[in-house]
Amino acid sequence: MPRTRRLARELALRAIFQVDVGKQPLSDAMEGAMDLLRTMIHEPILQIARRSQAEIRQVSRDKTEDLSPQSGRTLRSFATNAGSEVSRVADKAMEEANRIIASTTLVDSGRSLLNIANARISAQQSLNRIKQRETLHPELLAEFVDMALKAVGQIEAAYIRHLPAALEISQFVSELAKGTTQRLVEIDEKLSLLASGWTIERQAAVDRNIMRLAAYEILYQPKIPIGATINEAVELAKKYSTAESGRFVNGVLGTLATQNPKHNAIEPEIAEGSEAEELQLPEVWEE
Repeated sequence: MPRTRRLARELALRAIFQVDVGKQPLSDAMEGAMDLLRTMIHEPILQIARRSQAEIRQVSRDKTEDLSPQSGRTLRSFATNAGSEVSRVADKAMEEANRIIASTTLVDSGRSLLNIANARISAQQSLNRIKQRETLHPELLAEFVDMALKAVGQIEAAYIRHLPAALEISQFVSELAKGTTQRLVEIDEKLSLLASGWTIERQAAVDRNIMRLAAYEILYQPKIPIGATINEAVELAKKYSTAESGRFVNGVLGTLATQNPKHNAIEPEIAEGSEAEELQLPEVWEE
């Protein structure tokens, strides 16, 4: 799976690209990048909720056809309530994800996990109370409860699984985008000297912003191996520009690296960050 820093670099690239080409304020561009990150967290949670609700509805339709109208209505109402409890826990998980991503800090992560656990417990209690009030068709009611409880447990597990990666991505995006824009004049001066015959203004917008991000890492992020930075910049150029852009980016950044005191740290990317689990960056990119 893509590593968290790889995803963070893509989001940071989108942000500084919008500042450069779209002339957006950095705050607006960062909000757009964080919206994409929220989508990455929301999607697996929504998939669980939607799948569970569809399954509950299907069971409700299939198993109430032969019941009396009153019994059928009662059981279908309970099925709807069970699906609503799943939605409530999913909404809480997405709300907590939004809050944590906006804060870009680990400080509130423990409280966030507790809030999700409390939402899951509340859903369990609500489902069990409804089941205890109904005496007709207890086996079917139990089936609805089990399906809903399984879903809320999966939602909580998905949130716990994705939270560390989301925090790491949001922190690194913020660091890269803000750091690059703050040092932009100095970075552009250095890149202009190395790209013979290609001023910053003449370079493709995607290429120059990829190099800006990578130059910031090379010059101001001594803990990140230069090899990792250059490799990721080349991959971004190949993905969003052309193979020729990849070679151009590699040449300019390679030269910049040899002029940097940490040039001997050029090495493959090793354990840069925790795996990003199932997080996938939405394919949206407009120039």
